[in-house]
Amino acid sequence: MQDKEVGRLPDARGLSPKDLEDLRRRAVGAVEAGVPQIQVALELGVSRRAVGQWVRAFRENGEASFRPGRRGRRPGERLSLAPWQQDRVVAALATGPPDALGLPWLLWTRRSVAELIRRDLAITLSTVTVARYLTRWGILGPRPAAPPPGPSGETGDRAAVQVALTWSAVRIPPCSRPGHALVAVSDQEVLYFLLSPDPFDHSGLDDLERRLRMQAGRDVRISVASCPRRQADLVTGWLDARR
Repeated sequence: MQDKEVGRLPDARGLSPKDLEDLRRRAVGAVEAGVPQIQVALELGVSRRAVGQWVRAFRENGEASFRPGRRGRRPGERLSLAPWQQDRVVAALATGPPDALGLPWLLWTRRSVAELIRRDLAITLSTVTVARYLTRWGILGPRPAAPPPGPSGETGDRAAVQVALTWSAVRIPPCSRPGHALVAVSDQEVLYFLLSPDPFDHSGLDDLERRLRMQAGRDVRISVASCPRRQADLVTGWLDARR
């Protein structure tokens, strides 16, 4: 019982990396299929604490969590994507929206980026890990701002999706050239974005709004959360023309 209390098999250190990876996959697969963690722990002969740790690691880091790693790594060594892989993903995001790359989405989201990585790099990442990469790449701030609630007295506004728009500067590989991101966060805290090597113009903003409406299946009401000074007049004029 003592070994189970600390969350590992009595002979876990004797397991080969492959056997330990298989054990973690079996445990996580069973929990994701709906089997209670305590039942999985009993069936596999491990502690419930260990099963919980493996499940949390998978939901944060995807497939990479199954592979046993050596202790004492520096922070950068724990990244799931190598630098060249990160550059490849950012460059792909900047080529256009997901449907232009053959993916079934109109705008980039955490989920659609995860699918791009899975398809092109054969690496499975959770949406939590994808969000961390988006922050690392400068596409997202530490906490994207949600839009203010719409006017409570207007039925049309309640029916519309409230969206807070942020225009941010990013660096796009391979030469780390300046790029631009339009990031939209809905009142349900759903995140959408487009990336471009060139500044967006009125047609680019119109395209974002059209895609937001199609994705949401209803009208959208856009407010500006943040915008570079150089683009402020453009965005303000665009919003005024829509009112």
